Amino acid sequence: MTITELLKELSEHEFKTDVFGYNIEDVNNFIENLANNLYAYDLDSQNQIVYTEKLQNELDILKNENDSLKFEIKKYRELLRELTSEKK
Repeated sequence: MTITELLKELSEHEFKTDVFGYNIEDVNNFIENLANNLYAYDLDSQNQIVYTEKLQNELDILKNENDSLKFEIKKYRELLRELTSEKK
């Protein structure tokens, strides 16, 4: 039985004390626990997405800094070559 079928059955028999041999309170507890677990899983997934985006942003910043430093090193290397070639 799917959850949808179970919910339909529960809504049709809301005053019964059991559904298919299961105590309604147990069924309600199961559904509540399932909903809480799904909600917690969804929150965890959202937190992981946010953390991944944060890490991606930090990586992009580091890549930009790396490119900038490479450019600076190239500039200083060329300047050093010019200075050493002038001395010769």
